Amino acid sequence: MLPNQERFYPESEITHLTDLKTPLLSGCSQALRLDVPLDRPMLARLQLHATYQGQQGRSTVFLDSDMLMVRPLPQIRLASNEVLLCRRSLDRTSLFNPGFMGGLFAEYSGQTIDQVHPALACFTATPNISYWISLLSALSNIDRKFQLWYGDQEAMRRSLGNLQFSFKMIPEAIAACLPEAPQAREASILHFKGRRRKQLLLGKTLGV
Repeated sequence: MLPNQERFYPESEITHLTDLKTPLLSGCSQALRLDVPLDRPMLARLQLHATYQGQQGRSTVFLDSDMLMVRPLPQIRLASNEVLLCRRSLDRTSLFNPGFMGGLFAEYSGQTIDQVHPALACFTATPNISYWISLLSALSNIDRKFQLWYGDQEAMRRSLGNLQFSFKMIPEAIAACLPEAPQAREASILHFKGRRRKQLLLGKTLGV
């Protein structure tokens, strides 16, 4: 990650959520470290999110470490029961790859990626940890394979019917845009996932 958030939000507290050994990311002021199961990254992720309290009286934005903020976000105001999810908005009609991870998720064959995971876990804003606690509970009650991969987004999709929460949506094109997408020049955050991570480390950000 090239931490750029302080450029737009200098008063913000930037915390690295991680295991006991990973070095602190550059640009983070502090870390929350837990002895999480590294062989089950989705479980580890939700355990960390469900523990981080954030700044008192302020909503917390959770970002993946392969994302770069290039413009301020639209104003985020959340009531105590509200959650801001990143709504998939790019390439929504592509089919889910049933051969991924040796066919471990073959039950989604024939479905679009938007049907399978309409919300992306790389960007989420919450006013407190209640939502993350509910996702962690949901993950523990579904197939254990989701603790390895897709578990956060699977739990998110299932949570959309949870009347305990009120959901707001921010489009992927704004909060997690792929750098090569035409919408990238209007995005607030670029997402350099997969092979694009090297591009992020080299600082090639479309000139923004």
